[in-house]
Amino acid sequence: MTSLEGLTLFSQQQMGYQLELFNGIFDGFPTGCLITDANGIILFINKPYGRFLEVDPDACVGRHCTE
Repeated sequence: MTSLEGLTLFSQQQMGYQLELFNGIFDGFPTGCLITDANGIILFINKPYGRFLEVDPDACVGRHCTE
């Protein structure tokens, strides 16, 4: 393994950890949270907001927020 490959693997592991941490924090909020990009495409919806809307949060990612 080259040092660049090792760095990439470490970066991927760090990114995975940070994503899990991010999801855990936002899913722990008692209120709904929806994050979109500048075009209104859903990047993240937490579990409480998914329950409120009666939707699967993972199925909403990538869709426009008005759908």
